[in-house]
Amino acid sequence: MLNLRQINRATEEDVKNELDVWAKLFKATTWEEIKTMAKTNDFVKEAAKSIYAVSADEAIRLQCEARERYERDWAESYSSGKEDGREEDIINLMKNLKMTEQQAMDAIGIPASERSKYRANLQK
Repeated sequence: MLNLRQINRATEEDVKNELDVWAKLFKATTWEEIKTMAKTNDFVKEAAKSIYAVSADEAIRLQCEARERYERDWAESYSSGKEDGREEDIINLMKNLKMTEQQAMDAIGIPASERSKYRANLQK
């Protein structure tokens, strides 16, 4: 069993088998930590690529969900004659995916003609 809280108690055999390296990888909280480790270990480098690919897939999934919500809400508001803003989706994409306002609006598919209205609401 590998206890991530006790990496500093790794035995010589653990270090020899690089279990401490894997424990540090699983415990890493930033991409910089992972990149640094990947520079010195080819196995970690491959694992980092896989982690990045999975994370990128998650980002794409979030963008698709936000776009679907926007389109569904727009259709509902259009049919009911009321307007339901998507400021929340824009803000969430900007925070979660570190996007700019422009990138978030592009990802959701907000038409250029409507963007000034959203910008005004985001400023509030």
